[in-house]
Amino acid sequence: MRALVMLAHPDDELVLTGLLLKLVRAGCSVDVVYATSARKDKMFEGRPHVVVREEEARAVMAHLGVIPRFLQTEFPELEIEMGNFFETRETRKLVYDMVNSEYKPDVVFT
Repeated sequence: MRALVMLAHPDDELVLTGLLLKLVRAGCSVDVVYATSARKDKMFEGRPHVVVREEEARAVMAHLGVIPRFLQTEFPELEIEMGNFFETRETRKLVYDMVNSEYKPDVVFT
C-alpha cells in the first residue's frame, strides 16, 4: 500500500505521527509533502525560518524513515508561500500531477 500525506506546513505532522508510524511499521510506502514551510522573509534566531522549519520536519520524518518534500523550496518559481498555495492554476496542477502521475497513492491524508 502507498500512502501520500499532503501537509500545509511543518508541524502539521504532529496530528498524524501515530498514524504515520503505524503505516511505516505495517510496511506501507509513505510519502510526505509539505506545501509551504514559512514566510520567506521571516527569521528565527538569525536564520531563515524556512530553513529552520524544514530541518525540524526532516528530523521528525527521519525517525519514521521518510524523506519529505518541500514544495515551497523545490519550486521557487511558483512563489508558494503560506496562505497562497492554491491561488494559482500552476500550483493546483502541480498537486494534481503529483497525486495522479507521480505518486499514485492508494490513500491520501491531508
